[in-house]
Amino acid sequence: MMANGAKFFQFMQTPDHPTWFWGIGVARATREEEFPRIKARIDQGFPCAVGLTQSRDIGSMGNDHQVVAYSYEDGNPNSKLMIWDNNSPGQEVVLEFKTAYDPGDREIHMGAATWRGFFLEAYAPVYPAFLQPGRLLSDRFDPAIFVVQGGGRFWIPSPAEFRKFLATIDNTVPEGLDSHVICDNYGTHKTPAIKTWLARHPWIHLYFTLTGSSWINQVERWFWFLPCQMISCGTNKSL
Repeated sequence: MMANGAKFFQFMQTPDHPTWFWGIGVARATREEEFPRIKARIDQGFPCAVGLTQSRDIGSMGNDHQVVAYSYEDGNPNSKLMIWDNNSPGQEVVLEFKTAYDPGDREIHMGAATWRGFFLEAYAPVYPAFLQPGRLLSDRFDPAIFVVQGGGRFWIPSPAEFRKFLATIDNTVPEGLDSHVICDNYGTHKTPAIKTWLARHPWIHLYFTLTGSSWINQVERWFWFLPCQMISCGTNKSL
């Protein structure tokens, strides 16, 4: 976040046009440096966070914006960058601009709005703490409910490890409260030892996704299909 803030500040104080002191200027930097970086990132199959800049002084930096680019058209004379904008949910939003630097037409057009330039933001995905592999957290948002969050990244390959996992939950949740655990429908819970343990701990309730074609499997399948079979195959101009 600090790097992105510094980039917004740099673009704010840099003129649109080239100067001996500030270098090539915002308009050329957008086309000759930032757009190629964004294209390379999209070509690798990843959407990317993009900073849009309008400001020319600190007081107007609140008008700058952040979007997500997922496709592009590298054309002549104009190029386009397809973006997702949280200010326009459900709408196709396009940034359009002259591909080559033109002193007479430096602006980036987004419908009726115009921007001085854009840049690829420094961004790396980070898993929330409760999705870290094998980590358990406890949250008490409601005094009557005690939640143990394990996330979807637990991989418990054996009945012995599954029993150890259940024992961890049993030892973590305060006495007198039931535990409700949502699991994938794997075979670790079907052994006699696990069934016996669960019978002795009736306050622990297990829920399983349907085998083979549950709704969550379908969601996971589509999230796999989109980046692997669609986004990574090209610039996706038709998205």
